[in-house]
Amino acid sequence: MDNSHAEQTIDPFNVGRKNLLIIESDRGAKQSAILYNLAETAKANQVHTYIYLELLNCLFP
Repeated sequence: MDNSHAEQTIDPFNVGRKNLLIIESDRGAKQSAILYNLAETAKANQVHTYIYLELLNCLFP
């Protein structure tokens, strides 16, 4: 079995994680994980990520 698709999906997360060394609290880490989860879910469902997050921001300000 090949898992390259799964590895390619999480690669941007790994790059972002390394760049986000400013997350110093559990709360910040949790919020970052939620945001990444929403963005990757939108991508997996072929939804424009920015528009999706804007819609969520309108629904849950």
